[in-house]
Amino acid sequence: VGFISPYPSIFADRSLPQQPTNSLNPISSNGVRSRYDDMWANIPKELMEYHDYTFQDHFKKATPAFLPRKDLLNYVIARNSVDGALDGVKYSHTVLSVTYDEGTSKFTVEVRDDTSGQTSKATYDKCIWAAGLHGAPEKPDDIMSILEDYEGKVLHSMEATEDFQEHVKGKKIMLVG
Repeated sequence: VGFISPYPSIFADRSLPQQPTNSLNPISSNGVRSRYDDMWANIPKELMEYHDYTFQDHFKKATPAFLPRKDLLNYVIARNSVDGALDGVKYSHTVLSVTYDEGTSKFTVEVRDDTSGQTSKATYDKCIWAAGLHGAPEKPDDIMSILEDYEGKVLHSMEATEDFQEHVKGKKIMLVG
């Protein structure tokens, strides 16, 4: 089992994750961050709670129905870190290439360790793309043409990064979607 994660290898001592820093939040080739660090869940936590490890068990206090991404990540990793379930996870790695060999029916994944700079390859039976639809924001041409004459800033939710407050503070904003 292999898994590539942009988060630091902090689970060797089973400590809980901290909010990832900017250096661990890679920018895709189109200049867009690949994760929503400031995102909150859009469904109540009760719909994603583990039956054998509740949010009350984890946080030791009452929590709101909708939680920030970092708190959900903390909860999920804490629950799944038992019994070596995440021992095969590689943290702070960037995927450089994925190739499929039809002869062996296997995937070869080349990664770079972002802390050491060293590259390595591993072979897997299955490969899952989990970066969303194309890993890039979708800005439909018909919508963008309507906004051509608009003089303000237009942001996709993927572009709402840690400086989002600077773009909206003291301004009237419109959210679509």
